Amino acid sequence: MTAADTATESFVVDEPIRVLVVDDEPLARDDLVRLLIGRRGVSIVGTCSSGLQTVDAVARLRPDLLFLDIRMPGLDGFEVVARIAPARRPHVVFVTAYDRYAIDAFHVRALDYLLKPVRLARLDDALSRARERLRSRAAVEREVALRDAARDRSADGIDPGYWNEVVVRAGLRNIIVRVDEIDWIEADAYYARIYVRGRSYLLRERMHVLETRLDPAHFARVHRSAIVNVNRVGEIAHDGQGEHVIVLKTGARVKTSHARWLEFRELMRRRGYARTTEQL
Repeated sequence: MTAADTATESFVVDEPIRVLVVDDEPLARDDLVRLLIGRRGVSIVGTCSSGLQTVDAVARLRPDLLFLDIRMPGLDGFEVVARIAPARRPHVVFVTAYDRYAIDAFHVRALDYLLKPVRLARLDDALSRARERLRSRAAVEREVALRDAARDRSADGIDPGYWNEVVVRAGLRNIIVRVDEIDWIEADAYYARIYVRGRSYLLRERMHVLETRLDPAHFARVHRSAIVNVNRVGEIAHDGQGEHVIVLKTGARVKTSHARWLEFRELMRRRGYARTTEQL
């Protein structure tokens, strides 16, 4: 994978949430706009006063988040959602004076359901939830795009290069991890588990794929179930039974197989650790 200019640490950097506000009552619409203007990371791309106007605005403005009144003349809020193609549908937060539509909102997978007058704490909850969903969507789309690009380059006979980033699952989120931040990788059933700064994440790739996509100048497979970042190696120890154990700077201990140990020792020698490895 290629490096991302928009990633810091492990997480996708947030861009302003593009918001469209819909309410047929001017006072209610203006009140919500005033609340949103005071929130960081929010960009109001437009306002609408009817359902038909909203369907058109979503197609033109491509908002990330729709604050949508339910009871409106013409198309109501649920009909608006139904008119928008799923691929173009923004996240929806229903805003209404009535609580009896909550179950219907759940059925159309609304992000949240706010009662008028909107309280600032509830608004912040909805915005926080939207950011989490958008982060997750962006990471998934990024992963798919990068894999498609790599597949296309391979089909053209071009080496796509070694990965600089991977996308991992953390609860309900997908996050981007820089490869050079990885301490080591362990086989986890059909996939792999990566260890980064004291945390572990499931990576949906097989170990043999990772071995070919990680730069061998920095990563070594020391066992059929383990790959280490050689920049994180602190020492090499014996386990008392004639086997070698790689001790990382984090304190993690990773066993090696005999065949893999010989390859690892040669790699360490090439990196300038000849005196140390000759003593082992």
